[in-house]
Amino acid sequence: MISYPRGRSELERIVDIDGDPFVYDGIVYVSTFNGELAAVSASSGVVLWRNKVSSGKSIAADWRYVYVTDSDSHVWALDPQNGASVWQQKKLARRRLSGPVIAEEHVVVGDFEGYLHWLAQEDGHIAARTRVSSGAINATPIYRDGVLYVYADDGSVAAYGTAASSGE
Repeated sequence: MISYPRGRSELERIVDIDGDPFVYDGIVYVSTFNGELAAVSASSGVVLWRNKVSSGKSIAADWRYVYVTDSDSHVWALDPQNGASVWQQKKLARRRLSGPVIAEEHVVVGDFEGYLHWLAQEDGHIAARTRVSSGAINATPIYRDGVLYVYADDGSVAAYGTAASSGE
């Protein structure tokens, strides 16, 4: 079990896994809505740690941190060894953020107004912001070979090279 239902009503007890699990270095990271974020050994299925971060979004991870957008649109960086919070970006609260993606030295999320926000990996400060479209960005952006691909709900598609991620 990744998360256990709690609460009095059916709605309070929802613990769906809505975001895509993320596998990195033999560990599966998974988050649940109204529940927890957990690290699970891919080889044994043993839960290595849990953190009370509720999210219905996808997760990103690298050698440094595990990144997640919670249900309040706070972006977290967690220690992959124990799940402890390293930093949290709260300035984007209530912007209905997408799941995070790692792009070079940044963590990138989209929002309900069509903006992309680049956060510095080391401390989470907002390094850059650009508007992609007037439609919401609900899909987690994709980063491949130095290009960030973004899809907005109004059908807009955009691609940004690494110069865009540095704020240029």
